[in-house]
Amino acid sequence: MLRLLLLQVLASCLWLGHSEVVKSFETSCLQFFFREIPPNQALEPQKPAWICQCYKNQYYFATLYDRKMRIPVYSAYIYGPGPGKRPNTWLVEPQLISPAYPKTMEKESTLLNQYNVSLETLSQSQAILHDYKNLTGLNRGHLNPNGHHHDYNSRMATFTLTNIVPQDEKLNGGAWNNYEQQTMIRRTQGCKTTYVIVGAVPGNNYIAKGRVNKPSHLWSAACCMVDNNYIKAWAVIAENDRNQVELLTLGELEDTLTELYGRGQVSLFDSHCPRESLEFGHCDTKKGCKENLGDYRRVHLASLPRRVMEQIVLSVITWHIQDSQGISPSQQRFRKGTSCLENLISFDDQMTGPVDEGGGRASVYLDFHKAFGTVSHGILMEKPSAYGLQRFSLGWDRNSLDVQAQRVLVNGATSSCRPTSGGPQG
Repeated sequence: MLRLLLLQVLASCLWLGHSEVVKSFETSCLQFFFREIPPNQALEPQKPAWICQCYKNQYYFATLYDRKMRIPVYSAYIYGPGPGKRPNTWLVEPQLISPAYPKTMEKESTLLNQYNVSLETLSQSQAILHDYKNLTGLNRGHLNPNGHHHDYNSRMATFTLTNIVPQDEKLNGGAWNNYEQQTMIRRTQGCKTTYVIVGAVPGNNYIAKGRVNKPSHLWSAACCMVDNNYIKAWAVIAENDRNQVELLTLGELEDTLTELYGRGQVSLFDSHCPRESLEFGHCDTKKGCKENLGDYRRVHLASLPRRVMEQIVLSVITWHIQDSQGISPSQQRFRKGTSCLENLISFDDQMTGPVDEGGGRASVYLDFHKAFGTVSHGILMEKPSAYGLQRFSLGWDRNSLDVQAQRVLVNGATSSCRPTSGGPQG
């Protein structure tokens, strides 16, 4: 008996594939999730299994598996396509049978022959190859597709039945394949790292005499990091009996999944990933998100004659304000013949001089958020009026701000035709 146990341990050390069942993704396989935040519990089934999918001692993706439905809930991975051969060997997960078995993904024959696991025992824990035989109109559909990985080992790791669902064959070879192979390539242009989560919504139909659930929908969401400040996101969903894929924002997909799963609000990615992006939307953590209407400003659409007249009026106003000391000499950004660099050098001298002499300096920095976009037109007119600017020039400015009508349309939402604060820029 001891000899048999030692042989089993030796065999487990020699096996090349490793696929570990863990307690949760809160502390395991976090590298496959954007900012190391997995989806929330709204996707968790009644009998979940968290699997860190690994092959040849390297982890490649994470799968939340539904033991009852015998399909994956989702697979999460980092997008990294490349040319190569498609594997044809299908694997299963021994630890779904019992934690006593090795942390390996292996062929069914290996479990049956080397570990004396019965086919009945294996089939009680998960889907097996026989479940996918003699299908009509369906085939084995990857959640994490092998084509999204750059070498043979990473593609081989996707050929586990814990990453497979019964998928409509027309969808799998048609619109869904187009999304995986074409749309993803276009949308990830410029992305340094793209985090992907692909899932399946359990349906009302089954294959293999009720053993394996046929999903009602398949979905995919991606969060792409262009750099530390620039992030974009997109999502798709498809009914599993139609050859059609619908493009959504991440927020739209999460709301749709919330209704389909019925277990509370779904959250797929960390909050830094934009939810209401436009088609190629992004979120810049410094400048704001494109989908946030509050981050937009009116753009100047005036005609060329009007722009020429504005420059004339601007020159008169600038000369008058500077001559009457409405702008102090220290405000060099707004004075002709001066620059911000000179202002910075002067400020640096004032700050470092006392320090060089053994003293100290203290300063307070204030940043007024969107100051030029939120100040009221009345306040804008008060200061030049106080310095004696003529009524004609002020009248021109007031008409330019108040009388013109201009509306901004963003994602179906419109601004006021005549804003009472700020002004066109650009």
